Amino acid sequence: MSRSKSRHSASADTKGTRLAVAQTFVNGDRVRHRLTGKMGVFAGINLGFALPEVWVVFDSDTGSRIPISCNPLDLELVQKDCTEHQVFRELEMLGDTQVYKPLQDLEVVEELVGSSPDHLNEAETQPISQEVRDIADTVDVTPVAAVEVVEELSEEEVAQRHRLEIKVERAFREAGLALKELKDRKLYRSTHRTFEDYCRDRFGFERRHPYRLINAAVVIENLEEFCVQFGHILPTKESICRPLTALTPDRQRQVWREALAETDGKHPTGQLIKGIVERLKEKPLTKTSNFCQVGDVFTLSGLEGTERKYNGCWAIAIVVNDFTVVVDVHNGNLAVKPDNLKRIDEPDVRRQMPAILKRIRRLRNCGLLDRVAYTILESLGRQTYLTEMEEKVLTFLEQQYKMSE
Repeated sequence: MSRSKSRHSASADTKGTRLAVAQTFVNGDRVRHRLTGKMGVFAGINLGFALPEVWVVFDSDTGSRIPISCNPLDLELVQKDCTEHQVFRELEMLGDTQVYKPLQDLEVVEELVGSSPDHLNEAETQPISQEVRDIADTVDVTPVAAVEVVEELSEEEVAQRHRLEIKVERAFREAGLALKELKDRKLYRSTHRTFEDYCRDRFGFERRHPYRLINAAVVIENLEEFCVQFGHILPTKESICRPLTALTPDRQRQVWREALAETDGKHPTGQLIKGIVERLKEKPLTKTSNFCQVGDVFTLSGLEGTERKYNGCWAIAIVVNDFTVVVDVHNGNLAVKPDNLKRIDEPDVRRQMPAILKRIRRLRNCGLLDRVAYTILESLGRQTYLTEMEEKVLTFLEQQYKMSE
């Protein structure tokens, strides 16, 4: 059902005023809209909004009898006639989000009146007027949606709608650009020590949200020229941009192009974007025999789960399988992928690492050590060479636990 907007001043337009005026009308009264001049029939009070409104079935040249919700202050009584209430009594039970189910014929009206006699007053039991019979006969029995298009837009209105739609689409982008400027220029410094505290207090943003908006704005900046050139749409949500933020600009455009191809040019979901990004991240397996050989020294990285603690540690290849490498670390060995290995090419490191590993292993295997000894050995397992002080500490531990060369 449609809704007519009031232009009354805020001071006079209150809940009490509206309700009082609405109660002066009776279902079936002929009324005129003060702003549009349209004539219609009062069809009940609508309490579905913050301020009370009323349902009015306005006259229409097309025969459409859709009730319009409007401000009672905009109506004036033309003719007092309660007989039409029998047709429109069902309308006052409708809410703003329901679909209007029109009455099909006079028999339905009479059946409706007879079904609830306790709700009818003396005026409601009067014979139905010919005008109401005509209304019931001409009503379109097909349910209609809540919005009725009553007239075509002018060229100026079409242009204005397009301009506003662009604003809606780019709202999060403008927010991201504004946040970026606030952060880069530290315009929060007069009231807050950190950008995160400022965004929380000023906008109610959680810690990560402003950065997500900033990153999304960067993605839109990157995609804009590409989309304009090829007539593609841009992302309209920050969540859709989120999987793209970790990619290079070229990869961002590639993912967006693939997503639009899969959706036939329509807006893709964030889940679809994430899936395409994951597919791009999948790399073909590297045959390790082409990558390394036994005795090569590496730094470990990219390990996950329980092996994360070894990220940054040195490792020596001891077994080269087809697609994995078994490496020695300071306290054991691991099977890793070539992607987890960063080669160390310095000759001195390659020469010293086996000797350092042997000394650390001997200490660890000599029995129960003091906890500080384990801490020291853990630290030495991350150093690709030993400083003079580290060499002295390792030597002291060997002497303390009677390790001979």
